[in-house]
Amino acid sequence: TPQDVTLQASNDITVGSPILVNNGVGNGGILTLQAGRSIFLNAAIDTDNADLNIFANENLATGVVNTQRDVGAAVISMGSNGSINAGTGNVTFRVDAGTGKTNLTAGDITLRNITANTFRALSGTETGNIIANGIITANGAGDAILLDAGANFTNNYGAGAFVTPLGRWLVYADHGDYTTMNGLSPD
Repeated sequence: TPQDVTLQASNDITVGSPILVNNGVGNGGILTLQAGRSIFLNAAIDTDNADLNIFANENLATGVVNTQRDVGAAVISMGSNGSINAGTGNVTFRVDAGTGKTNLTAGDITLRNITANTFRALSGTETGNIIANGIITANGAGDAILLDAGANFTNNYGAGAFVTPLGRWLVYADHGDYTTMNGLSPD
């Protein structure tokens, strides 16, 4: 039976070594990372077809210890060695508003290679940018990829950044004049 795992920190979480789930009798359990400030994904994560939730700048009500949250913008950042393979699982990245905390500035979401059934990247503030630096493949139907940037969207990868064989991708950005699609064209 798969077991769900939640890792919580009042400040930052850094994934510096690969996380490889392998449930020999089925899919893995849901993996959730919740940080009071930032999450840095610097190594591969393979969930064995389970959902993955990455939540940064969590609100005080989620259990963040206010005095342990450092100053600085909260980010979700996939480094050059960061990748995610959730297979048939769904992946959600979210930078919250940090409600209730003294230090609550929210920042950007930086993406690299991700494979999932569906992928969501959501900025809970008007200051968060979403930056695509890799290929995001979502094999689900309907809204397979949904990016909701509080500020700008920048595609640094190029025309092949989104792969949605059975669905579509949607990008919302509050500052459309500063959005860089870099070859992405809607279906």
